[in-house]
Amino acid sequence: MMEFFQTAIDWLSSHQTPAIIVISILSIIIYRLIIIAIRHAVELVSKDRFLSAEQAKLRAKTLGSVLEALARFVIFFIATLMILDVFRIPIGPLLASAGIAGIAIGFGAQSLVKDFISGFFILFENQYSVGDVIQIGTSKGTVEDLDLRTTKLRDAQGQLHIIPNSEIKVVINQSRGWARPIIDIGVSNKEDPARVTQIMEDELDKIAKSVKVKEALLEPPQVVGLKDFRDNVMVFRITAMTKPGSQDEIADLIRAGMKTRFAKENIEM
Repeated sequence: MMEFFQTAIDWLSSHQTPAIIVISILSIIIYRLIIIAIRHAVELVSKDRFLSAEQAKLRAKTLGSVLEALARFVIFFIATLMILDVFRIPIGPLLASAGIAGIAIGFGAQSLVKDFISGFFILFENQYSVGDVIQIGTSKGTVEDLDLRTTKLRDAQGQLHIIPNSEIKVVINQSRGWARPIIDIGVSNKEDPARVTQIMEDELDKIAKSVKVKEALLEPPQVVGLKDFRDNVMVFRITAMTKPGSQDEIADLIRAGMKTRFAKENIEM
């Protein structure tokens, strides 16, 4: 037994054990410091007035896990190379082999890598989040799930669209800031434009005061004016500013209100 311990001590001494211990300790310390910095930075980046507390927490968790995994790989890869150098193991051939393997994997998984990179920047820049109503190409719906590889949209018919993040070029987000419904209403060109405009403004004022509409409005609806003539029809345009996601409901209420009011006033639509 004594001979075994003596042999082990001689082996450790001859292989520069102190250097290995120092490299290991420094790697752990650097890793811990970087993790603290990453978590602090992600917490600051994830603060967004468009996100709820739960969404901000989810975003911070996703971003943090990605950055921590990257930091862990880089630091311990470098530490491993330094330890191999202490053992006088040539690292040149290993790096060359890793480079060749990386190229082979890269060619075989280009789409996957693009998905992950695109997904990271979608999360980092907070382009959209779970619960937002967005349009990607011809697909429009509510974001049901979002990760580094795919975005999942649920459309109005209940169909689930699964879109690889690398294929996302342009995103239209209808859930940020405000929305502006545009309602075009046609009436017979036999009607008096001034009278029609006055009646529409009066009806819009009543609609805007209703509780359901008032909560969704940022600016009251207004008649922009007479915008077009089409086949014996005068086209009047109404606009408003609403909270995101409420524009379609407000537009429907305005159309219904105008239909009822025009019927009372004997105005032909």
